[in-house]
Amino acid sequence: MPARIIRNGKLDLSLLHRLEKKPRLYEPGDFVFWTDPYISSHVLEAHLDPHSDDASRRAETIEKTLKFISEKYPPENHPRLLDLGCGPGLYASGFHDAGYRVTGIDYSPVSIGYARDDARKKRREITYLNMDYREWKAGENSFEIIVMIFGDFCVLDPASRKRLLANIRRALSPGGVFLFDVFTEMYLPHPDERAWYTMLRDGFWSRDKNLVFEIKHRYADKSVHLNRYLIVTEDGTVRSCNLWHRWFERGEIREYLRTEGFEVEAMWADLAGTPLKPSPEWIGIAAVPGEHQKI
Repeated sequence: MPARIIRNGKLDLSLLHRLEKKPRLYEPGDFVFWTDPYISSHVLEAHLDPHSDDASRRAETIEKTLKFISEKYPPENHPRLLDLGCGPGLYASGFHDAGYRVTGIDYSPVSIGYARDDARKKRREITYLNMDYREWKAGENSFEIIVMIFGDFCVLDPASRKRLLANIRRALSPGGVFLFDVFTEMYLPHPDERAWYTMLRDGFWSRDKNLVFEIKHRYADKSVHLNRYLIVTEDGTVRSCNLWHRWFERGEIREYLRTEGFEVEAMWADLAGTPLKPSPEWIGIAAVPGEHQKI
């Protein structure tokens, strides 16, 4: 629940001090980042900026990724494609144009609304589902290829990752592949940091005047990084948003997938097929259910 740091006309600094302390691992914040109507509209703007990597990757990177995947796993052999965390459909629409039968799932009503409108205007037959893919119920052998792009796998808590992988195994048809990317510690090199700033109107977190505390916490023994935001409005209400990031190294993600019934077929530095080098920031992964010859 949101807290109030003004009591009897005074600022309760002790409460604010407690709020900035390191929370329990994977403790949720006061609201869901992806479904907040105001914040998700700003997230959509970031998705649609072709020159920014803030929400989706830049347009040229998306094009390279679509080209690599459609050539390596062509729709003739992998016709049914599921895009988990599809956002406004930037990848899904490209996969459709490459010849796949595409389904996209995303938690944000704003992003899915944009994706549906865009598909309707451009006469693309894409199925978009507005739901939390952690609660997705997979049908057996539903897809030949499932993609999860731009680190979504890393923001899940352990139970959600396990449940999602079980659903992906169930949904993949024989010969199907799961393509996703994870970031390494090199992508999150920052130690614990604190910053604050004020917005007088139409900021990212609120349309009203607000003060934002951004706090970075490290859980090094769990390979987890937290970006915690405390949003303070003029009436003293404080809302917290916790964005968790679990980083992986290549040997670790390979072993983790094996425990969940997958084998790594290939690894790259990204999902555009860039060769993997020492100390990468990202790892692109092709994983297949069960025993499979690795390359």
